Formats: sequence, C-alpha cells, structure tokens
Amino acid sequence: MPVGTQPVGAAVTPDGAHAYVTNRGSGTVSVIDTASNTVTATVNVGSSPVAVAVNPDGQHAYVTNGSANTVSVIDTATNTVTATVFVGSQPFAVAVTPDGAHAYVANVGAKDVSVIDTATNTVTDTVLLGVGTSPQAVAVTPDGLQAYVANTNADTVSVIDTATNTVTATVTVGSGPFAVAIGSFTPTPPTPSLTITKSHTGNFVRGQQGTYTITVGNNGTAPTDGTTVTFQDTLPAALNLNRVTAPGWECTRLPLTCTRSDVLAAGSSYPPITMRVRVARNAPSQVTNTATVTGGGDTDTHTATDPTTITGNWQNWEWNWHRPPHRPR
Repeated sequence: MPVGTQPVGAAVTPDGAHAYVTNRGSGTVSVIDTASNTVTATVNVGSSPVAVAVNPDGQHAYVTNGSANTVSVIDTATNTVTATVFVGSQPFAVAVTPDGAHAYVANVGAKDVSVIDTATNTVTDTVLLGVGTSPQAVAVTPDGLQAYVANTNADTVSVIDTATNTVTATVTVGSGPFAVAIGSFTPTPPTPSLTITKSHTGNFVRGQQGTYTITVGNNGTAPTDGTTVTFQDTLPAALNLNRVTAPGWECTRLPLTCTRSDVLAAGSSYPPITMRVRVARNAPSQVTNTATVTGGGDTDTHTATDPTTITGNWQNWEWNWHRPPHRPR
C-alpha cells in the first residue's frame, strides 16, 4: 500500500490494530489500520524519521528523527505529536522498556544512548559508548533489566544496566552489527542418554549354541547419576539361555535382567555382556531378539533388536553325528 517517501521503520501496536511507519524522505509517519490495510492518518514529525517504537500500553509511539536530533512522541489515540524531545546527534534507533517508563535512543552521531523518562518526556541520562561505536540498534530485555546496543563500526554490542544506566559489558561480535533482538532462551541442562546395541555373528543352527553381544553406552552430555541401570532381555521361545558373561553387572534369569549403578561417563560404555543361547531343534528360520536398557538418570527406555537367521535340520545333524565312520573293505 502507498505510504510516504522512503519508508524505513515500522512498529505495531500491542493490540495489533495499527502499524506506524516512518517515512524518511517525507518526514512523516503513516498510520495503517491493519484490519483494512489502509492508511488512516499521516503524522508530521521531524526531519528524516528512522525508527519507531510503541510503548507497551499502546498509548504512545516514539519516533527518532535522524536529521533533527529529536524524538517525536505521538499520542496514538489522536495521532498527533504531543512532545518533541531533544536527544543526541543522529538518533537512529529506539526501544521502550517493558514497564513503559523509559525509552532508550541510540544516537549514531553522538556515539551514546539517550534515556528518556516517558512520564516527563525529558532526557534523564546519557550513556556513553565510546569513540567509533556508531550505535544503530537497541533492544531491551523482557525483564527490563538490560538494554543491548549494536555498535556497527566497532563490531561490538554494549550491555547497559538499566538500573544504573552504565555499560556493564562490551561483547565483540561479527563485522558491522546492524540490528539486535532479545530472544527467549531456556538452557537445556546436560543429561545422560543411554544406548544399547545387540549383535551376533553368522547364522544360528538348530540344536546348537549361538552367542549374542550386548553393549550399553552413554551418548548423552552428562554422566549417569548413580541410580540403577537395568538391562533386560526376554529371549524368543526358540532360544534358551545357557550362559551369561557380564563383568560388573548383577544378573538374574527368566527373563535375563542385569543391573549396575556405577557412574558411566558421557561418551563411554560399560563392558559388553555376552549371552550363550541354545537353539531349539524345532526353531523357526528367523527370530528377533529384543533387549532394553533404562535408568541411570535417563527417563527414556532404549531398545535394541537383532533379527537372527536359523538354519540346519537337527534330525540330519543328529544322524550325521551318531553315524559310524566308514571303514574301507
């Protein structure tokens, strides 16, 4: 939709009903009705308006006038300028605190930040950022405790304590930072994540023994927490457990259950468990052995399956086993 000349900034009211657009070339702000997407008002502000921010209650919009070194305060009910606040040279960006009490204005030319008291529309503090900073963006944290300012020429971000209006940290970032936004971030604490693998070699043969190897590991970002780790394997009906070798594990049968509680570091594995099983003489040609592991501070159950092919005829095998050797005549 048509607005003024060189629109460069925009802000939407908290209720979403209107958008305020700064027109740098025409020195105006266009007010858009978002329901009809039409311009319902045009507000004359200072020279070269760049940025605009609406306070949380939606009653005022704050516009930085880059060439006039001022901030225009617009009453959103009447769409008229009710105050003009002189700030530093070349104000480029503005952000309002969540409580609406202050507006922080980044001044490119002055290399500082003006703090406006929105109740009186006066500058109550000026935060110096240093030579060569060229601050061009500012954002305030949701709790209102800090303001972050992007310094384009210095390749840094200044962190301002809003209680004292002092720079408490300067963070080196990439080349030419031009914008800054505050995101919601909840760090994920490190946790263990158990893994289990199960394998065998070759095909099993009816009436003979086969071996499975099981390894329990920790693929998480933290060691296990010392609570019990439980491995369990319910063998298919065609396989009978013969012998278990499980260093460091305490095991019981039917079903095979092995436990231990020693801490397992992230990226490590417990000694493997080996299971010797006897294959039934009437076993099917394919069985699937499934094992699980739980505990150690990991809230998930992890599963490993091992499809196993079974070959051989036990009757032929038994006949060949007992057949007397051939003696030449």
